[in-house]
Formats: sequence, C-alpha cells, structure tokens
Amino acid sequence: MANIVTQMSTPFWVPVLLAKGQIKSIFPLHDREALAELQHSWVRGLTHRQPLDTVAEYFGVKIALYFAWLGYYTTCLLAPAIVGLFTWLIFPTAKQGPLYYSVLAFFTMLWAVFFQEAWKRYNNRYTYRWGTLDKLPSLLEEPRPLFKGVLEPNLITGRLEPFYPRWKRNLIVSFVTIPITLVCLLVVVGVAVGHLKLQELAEDKFSKSRIPGAKMITLLPMILYAVNIAILNEFYQKIAVKLTNLENHRLTESHEQALVSKLILFQFINAFYASFYIAFYRMDLELLRNHLVTMLVTRQIAGNIKEIFLPMGQTRIKQVLLTLRTDGLPTLKKDDSLSTDFNGEESETVGPNPPARKLSEVKITRVEQEEIMPVYDNATEDYLEMFIQFGFVSMFTCAFPVCGLLAFLNNILEIRSDAYKLLTSFRRPFAETANGIGVWEQAFEIVSYVAIAVNVGLIGVSGGIQAIFPGLTSYQNILILIAIEADEK
Repeated sequence: MANIVTQMSTPFWVPVLLAKGQIKSIFPLHDREALAELQHSWVRGLTHRQPLDTVAEYFGVKIALYFAWLGYYTTCLLAPAIVGLFTWLIFPTAKQGPLYYSVLAFFTMLWAVFFQEAWKRYNNRYTYRWGTLDKLPSLLEEPRPLFKGVLEPNLITGRLEPFYPRWKRNLIVSFVTIPITLVCLLVVVGVAVGHLKLQELAEDKFSKSRIPGAKMITLLPMILYAVNIAILNEFYQKIAVKLTNLENHRLTESHEQALVSKLILFQFINAFYASFYIAFYRMDLELLRNHLVTMLVTRQIAGNIKEIFLPMGQTRIKQVLLTLRTDGLPTLKKDDSLSTDFNGEESETVGPNPPARKLSEVKITRVEQEEIMPVYDNATEDYLEMFIQFGFVSMFTCAFPVCGLLAFLNNILEIRSDAYKLLTSFRRPFAETANGIGVWEQAFEIVSYVAIAVNVGLIGVSGGIQAIFPGLTSYQNILILIAIEADEK
C-alpha cells in the first residue's frame, strides 16, 4: 500500500484502512493558485470582509462556519469594547462605586444573551446559502472509522455496520472517565490554591515595600499561574482524547461532543477557579482586576505564539529530518520533477541522481512537504481559546472594563493569524459539511447563563443593591439578587 494518497475524493474503505494503520496518511494537496488568492483577500485584507464563500468552497462548510462565527463574535465585541473603554476613561479606579459595577454588569448580561440569539439567525443565513441547513438522521450517517463493534445490519439501510452496546460505554464513562476527570480537576484546584496562597504571601511581603521591582514581584505568582494553566490544559487534552477514544462513540459528531465536553469543563475550572475565589471568597475587586489583566495579556500573547510559530517550527524540524534520512526509501517518482526548497520555491530536479548538496540546498517534493505538516484539528483549539475569552468578557467586564477592548483587538489579529496558519502551516483538511458550530453553541450558551449568576454576584460584592436601595437588610438584598438572576435567565 502506498505511503501517501493525495486524491481529493477517496473510496469509502480508505478511512477504515487509515484507522487500522494500513495507510500512513491521506490528504488533499493544496491548490497553489487558490492559496495565493486567499492570502491576498483573506490574510492581508485586514480592512476587508472575510471571503467566506471562497473559504467554504476550499476548506468546507465546517471550517468556514468557525470563521463566520469568529468574525461575527468580533463584530459584537465592539459594544462591550466601546462601553468599557468609555466607562474606564470617565470613571477612574477611585470613582468606581457600586452603581458603576451594577450598570456594567447589567449591560454585559444583556449583551451575552443578545449575542447568542443573534448568532443563531446569522448561522442559519450561511448554512442556507451553503446548502447545509438540514441535517441527516443519525442512523443514516456513516460510523466513525475508529468505531469498533460487532457487525449487525443497520435498521434503515440494511448494511452491516459495527454495533457497540450503550451499557458498555456508560460503564466506561462511570468507572473510568468520571474518576480520572475528577482527579484532574482536583489537581487543578490544588494548583490554583497553591498559587493563591503564594500570591497572598507576596502581597504581605512586598505590597508596601519600597524595594525596586516590588510591584512586579507581587505579579509574579499570577504570571506563573497563567503559565501553569497552559501546561495543565495541554496535559489534560491528551488525557481527554484517550478517554473519548476509549468510550467508542459511533458518530463523529457524538465523539466530538464527548471530547469537547471534557475539554470545556476542565479548561473552565482551570481558567476561572482563581477568579471566582478572588471575587467571591476574598471579595477583593482590586486584586481581581490585577488578576484579570495578567491572565488576559499572558493568555493572548502565549496563545498567538503557540498558534503561529509552533506549527511552523514543527514543520521546519521535520523538513530537516526528511533531508537527513538514510533509510534509502524512494520518494514519489511521479512528483520528483516538482520539488520545493525550504523557502517554498519550486524548482526542477536535474537527472535521476542529482549531486549531493548542502542542507540549505536540498529539495523535497511538494507531496513530502505537505505530508510532514501538522493535521488541522477542525478548530477545536481555536474554539477553546475563544470559549475562555468569552467567559472573561461576559463574566468580568464590570471588574475590568477594558476586557472587551483587549478581546476585540486580539480577535482582529486572531482572524488573520488563524487564516494564515491554516493556509501555510497545516495540511489541507478534507471538506466537511455542518449545519452549525455544533456543541460549541451549547457551550457558549451555558457560559452566558453562568455569566448572569457571576455578574449578579459581583453586583452584590460591590454593594450595588445597597447603593440603589440603602434601607434594605442583608436578607432583602439577597432576595433581590436571586430575583434578578431568575429574571435574566
């Protein structure tokens, strides 16, 4: 069997052979002319609209919907960005009283709910245009290539398909997935508590110190915590993939839902536990603001570096290793006339046995170059990044008003950087259809509901109800907060 298959349309048995390891890799080659056009209209056109129809035609509807969602979300961020910047400039920290927090909290709650409902209409418009609005029944969908089970006839089509009893999957979830996930969450809480205690110690020692750089020392635990969050996310992502594969889901969609559910639960606790602790246990809004600044800036810088430079570095290393291989395996004869050097320039190979060259002059075939590129994960990591960002904006804008502005500016670059890495650093993925952003829509809805509770809680912490109704008792204040939360939901 050939090492590499490069046809755009492949027989149904190819994914099965790929899952069994009988085919090394399969992918469509990039179209150089289409890439050049997208580079010009998509990556370099910062002030232009995204060419979503062209993206859907080249990469498929599923990826195009991610960029449609990201573009719409970024546009909607203009509202909290402008309001937050205005209030931050008009009301400096010394003048930020209870009424200030209450107004910003109510605005953020309404914005989060509006964004979710408005996106549903926007999504339907694009899926209708691309012909994917209707969804096939699950029994008519093809099983995942990695799905294992006893062959039984499909109830509708009559074809023999693998069958795996639900009770076995439930058993694995109950006695393997849930215990391991709980252990990982306990580790997250332990790490967060350790850093918070370190933060308290640094504040006690250096907050009033006149030593040069004392302020930076108090911020150091927060920076270390942000780095640890990224490390724990990478660690648990590998665990989540293994657990989801063990659960053996029949459909790609249900497999993705199970994987994403694990990831968002872990990353939500990992990203926001410390913020909740500072806001509702210590009730220190000034410390919360400093924590949010550190977390947002660190995450955005580290995220952009990881997204762009890590795939490029991996590909570069693989290129070097490919040119140094000594196993004597032949390259693809059919494409040897078209080779690519490390600068991405095409050139012709002269003769069947070209002379030895320096490493910088070694040519590799175009197929080899694309084969060593990383596989795109259908925007899972990109959605996760935006999921956490949306949580910060929707839950903590009243504590840190320029949160929306930082998110908006980051996303202007995020759209282009995601497009750039997709065009230059990853294999071209197979086109997939979709009628929405899938499980991510429910994930963002859940965060918007959690944001209502958090904002109502922050109103209580800031004394917003007491400022509006000064004659009420603490018990009456709590009842009003509960009523506000129930009404918003």
